[in-house]
Amino acid sequence: MALYQLATFPISTVIKLTFPRRSSLGLSRNGHVRCMVATESCDKSISRRSGNYPTPFLDHEFLQSLTSGYVGEAYTGQANKLKETVKNMLENPLTALGQLELIDCLQRLGLAYQFEQEIKSILESRWNDYQNDNREMKEDLYATSVEFRLLRQHGYNVPQGCLDWVDLCRAYLKEAKWYYAGYTPSLQEYLDNAWLTSSGQVILAHAFLLVTNHLTEEAISCCMEYPDIIRYSSTILRLVNDLGTSSDEIARGDIPKSIQCYMHETGATEEEAREHIQYLIYETWKKLNEERWKPHPFSQKFMGIPMNLARTALCFYEEGDGYGIQDHETRGRLASLIVKPIPLRDM
Repeated sequence: MALYQLATFPISTVIKLTFPRRSSLGLSRNGHVRCMVATESCDKSISRRSGNYPTPFLDHEFLQSLTSGYVGEAYTGQANKLKETVKNMLENPLTALGQLELIDCLQRLGLAYQFEQEIKSILESRWNDYQNDNREMKEDLYATSVEFRLLRQHGYNVPQGCLDWVDLCRAYLKEAKWYYAGYTPSLQEYLDNAWLTSSGQVILAHAFLLVTNHLTEEAISCCMEYPDIIRYSSTILRLVNDLGTSSDEIARGDIPKSIQCYMHETGATEEEAREHIQYLIYETWKKLNEERWKPHPFSQKFMGIPMNLARTALCFYEEGDGYGIQDHETRGRLASLIVKPIPLRDM
């Protein structure tokens, strides 16, 4: 409860500092220090492709205009008391796993900066135990995954083991090779790679670790092998994304998407290609619905997440690029969810 109360208090103001140009110090003949500005010139310029995304509506000036009613000595005193409560929870945990989960919770709430020294000390101790193979939770796969993720997030070079998520990098590399070679793959060749570059499997792997209370070797192995429920959900994410964003991405020089691959392969018009992609989405949804009720080593709580990922994709991209261009439905949805409070009279 203390965490969620603390989360309602405003975050400290961030001050932007402007630094002068790089300079060097030199000694004059009379021994005084003089400052000399180093100037550098370069005749070569490196051109990079630009996404040309419009400025998001949640810009700096808009965020600075927001106000909070939680100010004054009364709220400051209450916040300090809550911070002391949480600090005591960190330093005197009931269980080792509970301590890690508390750190994870603080990070997700955006409050970890209030307890940097405590978190650093805890993770340093865990890292030392890890190096000395003195980990009290090494038989608990869930606890191991939480510990692995937190240590990696804070810069500790924990061995990869079975939790290091790399197929995505290989898929992106393949797309880069296609781009520089000017190669247009067949639709199937594209989809075999593109369901990975959608990052759906990464999102679902994180969700799997988040919602699963007791991990098993069977469940971890199944998740890392990308079962059909993960593959189908990621495929829908990719195809829906292509329908909403491919025109803008092609205009700025990206690789051909599913629409262009089908057009190149069959000679279809863009309208015909879009209809075919819609058909593939429909057929993949049918397969995903079937997978939802097949036996899996996953919890029922996780089994609903691939379905929701596909639904989220439809929500974001049904009116175009709702992720990269926030001037349409996305703007209203984000404002309603984050900025505009829910009137108490309507509850």
